[in-house]
Amino acid sequence: MATNLHALIRHRTIDRCLRDRSQPWNWKRLAEECELTLNEDMGVDCTLSRRTIMYDINHMKEGILGYHAPIVYDRGRKSYQYSDVNFSINQAPLSAKTLEELDQVLLILRQFSGQEKLEGMGSVIAKLEHGLNIQRDEGAEPLIHFEQSLNAPGQKWLDILYQHIKKKECLSITYRAFGKDISHHIVSPYILKEYNNRWFLFGFNHQDEYIQNLALDRIQEVRKSLKSFERVKQFDPDVLFNNIVGVTLPEKGKVTHILMEAFGNQAKYIQTKPMHKSQHIHKEKKNSIIFSYHLIPNFELESKILAYADLVKVIQPIDLRDKIAARLIAAAIGYAEQLNEPVIKKNKMKKDKKSNKEKKEKRDKKNSLKKKKSTATDKKKKSGKKGAKGAMKKKQNNKPDKKKSKGKKKK
Repeated sequence: MATNLHALIRHRTIDRCLRDRSQPWNWKRLAEECELTLNEDMGVDCTLSRRTIMYDINHMKEGILGYHAPIVYDRGRKSYQYSDVNFSINQAPLSAKTLEELDQVLLILRQFSGQEKLEGMGSVIAKLEHGLNIQRDEGAEPLIHFEQSLNAPGQKWLDILYQHIKKKECLSITYRAFGKDISHHIVSPYILKEYNNRWFLFGFNHQDEYIQNLALDRIQEVRKSLKSFERVKQFDPDVLFNNIVGVTLPEKGKVTHILMEAFGNQAKYIQTKPMHKSQHIHKEKKNSIIFSYHLIPNFELESKILAYADLVKVIQPIDLRDKIAARLIAAAIGYAEQLNEPVIKKNKMKKDKKSNKEKKEKRDKKNSLKKKKSTATDKKKKSGKKGAKGAMKKKQNNKPDKKKSKGKKKK
């Protein structure tokens, strides 16, 4: 224990010396300072060797103790010093494992900031890497990769809006929704939210006084407004997104109890990747699971359900079930009209072939039954004829002989 404490005091003493660039520090001077400090703080009278000081310097440099100290030797001054004048072991009391994990976090953040064009975040990451003195192997890659967004028109506004949100500045936004004319909005921006590889801005619309949702890829221009930033007290992102899938909040939408049945492996997929945090199992069947949800039906929910096609079925509410059914029917009709003639003929030939086979089997079965019936009838007829002939013969045998009968009378 005492040895570890002495080593800690030596490290802190060396750190103090190397931060003082007013004079050179060779191993002898560092040893003298360490001996003096140990004597003053611990009452220990000792002489430190070159080996001990070099051992301490190497430990501080290698990061075994979590320092990763940038200690270099200046041959001109014949002095040890920090390559980073702002470094101190007191500013980076992290273990090697923690620094390794931090390195991965920063690589992930750098990957994310690069994809989403967050220039401000990139500079912060650079400062963290420099301040923590993270030594990274050349070509080091993050162990986690995010799906890359291809939504370039929206990404260009991300850093700009991020900065305005930080500064709490009211904005004048020129916007063009799909299939609509250009519109102008005065918005106090609150948060940026990513959903399905698209970014959305949520803020207070000053003209109509409601929480507005604007897709970044439809923004034409962003300017600072003369109006003051206004924060609506009732705005709570957790509450806002708690009852919906995605980002669309329907006007006058109400939380609804939804039951949806999923079949086969799709049920397992939905079970392991819930559509919403309110999801739970309502009932399990042999080949399906009925899931229960409490949320506001919106465009994103419908899109998710439609993506599963015939692998799921909405049970309630009836209006949502009918809406999904109508869209699936419309899609089926659209696909039927688009089918190629050869495909139709091929399918028709398959059906005709199957139909002809079934007809032949039925015909053969019917003929077989007729044949059996006919055979049975013939046997019955033959049997009847034989019986009739036998009865006739018997009758004839039992008839008295007329000639003999007449002869007897004459006598």
